[in-house]
Amino acid sequence: MTATGSEIVIIDLGTTAARASLYRLDAGAPVAVARVEAAASGDDREALLEALGRAAGRDLKAGILPVVTVSSRPWPVLVAGMARGITAESIYKAVQDAGLVASDILSVDDRRMEHERVAAIRRAPKNAVVLGGGVDEGLLEYGQGQQVADMAALLARSIEPGRLPLIYAGSREALPGAEQALAGHVLTLADNPRPVLEEEHLEGLVNVLADVYRRSQATPATWPWGLAYRRGLALLQAELGGNVLGVDLDGTSAEVASVINGQAHRTGYSESWPEPRRLASRTLVWEQVAEWLPWAPSDNDENIMENFRLRPATVAVDWRDALVRQAYHRVLLSRALAEHQETVATLRGLKKQRTIGDVFADRQTLGGITLVDMGKIGFIVASGGAWLDYAWPAQAAAVLIDGLQPAGLTNLLWDKDGTIVAAGVLDLWGGTARSLASRAAGGLAPGLVPLGAVAAVASRSGLGLGSVLGRVRWESGGRQFEEPIQAGAVRAYSLPPGERAEVTILPSRGVDAGAGPGQPVTGTATGGPAGLIVDGRGRPVRPRSGRDGDTWRQVARWLEAIDALPESVAAWGRQQAGKAGVR
Repeated sequence: MTATGSEIVIIDLGTTAARASLYRLDAGAPVAVARVEAAASGDDREALLEALGRAAGRDLKAGILPVVTVSSRPWPVLVAGMARGITAESIYKAVQDAGLVASDILSVDDRRMEHERVAAIRRAPKNAVVLGGGVDEGLLEYGQGQQVADMAALLARSIEPGRLPLIYAGSREALPGAEQALAGHVLTLADNPRPVLEEEHLEGLVNVLADVYRRSQATPATWPWGLAYRRGLALLQAELGGNVLGVDLDGTSAEVASVINGQAHRTGYSESWPEPRRLASRTLVWEQVAEWLPWAPSDNDENIMENFRLRPATVAVDWRDALVRQAYHRVLLSRALAEHQETVATLRGLKKQRTIGDVFADRQTLGGITLVDMGKIGFIVASGGAWLDYAWPAQAAAVLIDGLQPAGLTNLLWDKDGTIVAAGVLDLWGGTARSLASRAAGGLAPGLVPLGAVAAVASRSGLGLGSVLGRVRWESGGRQFEEPIQAGAVRAYSLPPGERAEVTILPSRGVDAGAGPGQPVTGTATGGPAGLIVDGRGRPVRPRSGRDGDTWRQVARWLEAIDALPESVAAWGRQQAGKAGVR
C-alpha cells in the first residue's frame, strides 16, 4: 500500500448500483469503516468519493489513499475456437473466470454456415476477441492447423484491423497460419488453455484478459468485479477448508463462484444477456416465480415482478413487494447455479471407461460431469446489495436453501461488508495474498456474519409426507439434542450466534444425505439468527408437490416453520384466498 499503508478505498461499479467503501487493514484483513451507495450511472467515481468522504468525516479526494475500482458492468468477449465442447469451452470458462461476459461462441462444429458466422461476428457485442484451438504439439500431424487458420481468416474478414484487441490462445504450431490470416491485426498471445486434451490451464488466459480489460478502462487500477470475487473466495476457502460456494445478488443479476478441491471458478448470470452456448434467452418465467409465493398469486404480483425487473435498484415498499422479490431471487439463484454447475465440470474430449452405475449416479452437463456437488459444499456465502433488503436473516437463509438446495450439512454466511471482494482486490493490488486467511485464523473474517446452518437430505425415499427420513443429533449449550427428519417438512431449531455444534445426520435406509444412501454425515455447524434448519423436503424441492390449489399454503407452511414469514402476511394470504374462493 502507498502512503499510510493501512487503508484503501474500493469503488464498486455495479449494474444497478454503485458503491464506495473505505476499508481499514486489521492484521492484513479488510475491515469496513464507511460505505455509501448510489444508483448506477456512468462513471461515478468522483461523486462516490465525495460522498464517502462525508460519511467517513474526511477528504478522500486528496489522493492520500489508494483507490481501486472493480466493475461488474458487462464487458463482452467473442470466443472463437475449434471444437465447441473442448477448446471453445475452455476459453469460455477463462472468460467467465476473468469476470467478463461471453457474447457468442464460434467453433468449427457449431453447425452454422460461413455467412451465418460472419453475421454473428459482426452482430455480437464485443470489446475483445479470443481465438484458440488445438493442442500445442502434434496438431499439424492430423491436419487440424488449417482449421485454426480458417477461423482466423473468418475473423479477419469480419473485423476491421485495429478496431478490437485480438487474443490468440491456441496451438503454437498453428500460430504462423493464424498470424498470416490476420495480417494487419495486432495479436496478443496467451497460454493455450488446453495444451493437451487431458489438461486445462486457464490462469494464463485469465491474466491476459484482465490486462486487456484494464487497458480499456479510464483508470488502470480497475479490475473486473467477478475476478476479484473469485480470488477473494479462494482466500476464504483456504482458511475454512472444504468446498465453498459464493453467490452475489445485485438486482436482477447473479454471480456464482465456487472453490472445489482447491480450484476456483466463477460464472455470471443476467436476464439481459443470452446464454451464449445455446443463444437462448435467460428471461425468468412468471409461473416459476409464482410457485414460491406464500399466497395465491395474482396479476398484481406479476406486475410487481415486472416493475422490479425495470427498476431493480428500488427498495421494496411493503411485505408483498419484498416477498415477490424473494420468490424471484429463488428462481434466479437456481438458474445461475445450474449454469455454474454446467460450466465447472470435468473435461470433454477424453476417453473414459464408464459403468452403468456411473451413468445414473453422475449429473451430466454439456461440459462433462459437474464438479459442483451440492452434497459436498460445506459453506455457502451470500453477498451483494440485494440481501440488504431482506428484513429477517431467516428470509435470506430460506432463499439460499430454496434457490441452491444444498444437501448434507451446510453453513450459511452473509458477507455484509463486501469483505470477499475487498480481499480479492488486495490480492490483485499486491497487498497480502493471505490477508483474509490470516485475520480469520481465530474465527470468521470481519464482515462475514453466520446466518446459521442447514441439515438436509439429498434424495427422496418414496415415503409419504410425514414419514421419518432419518434423525439429526447435535450438542448445544451443554445439552444433547436429537430430532427426526420429517418427509416434506422443514423446521428450525435454536443455535445461538457464536455457538458451534457437532452435528450428525443419520439418514434412514435408502435416504441420501449427501454421502450416499443410508450413510451418515457429520460436521460442525456455526450458530446464527436462523439457527439449525432441518430440511426433509428432498432434492429437488418441488413447491407443486401438494394437491392442486394448495401450493401457496405449502410454501407458507415452510416459511412459517423457520420464522421467515410474518404472521400478519400469512393471515393476509389466507384472507385473500378466502375472498377468491381458493382452497
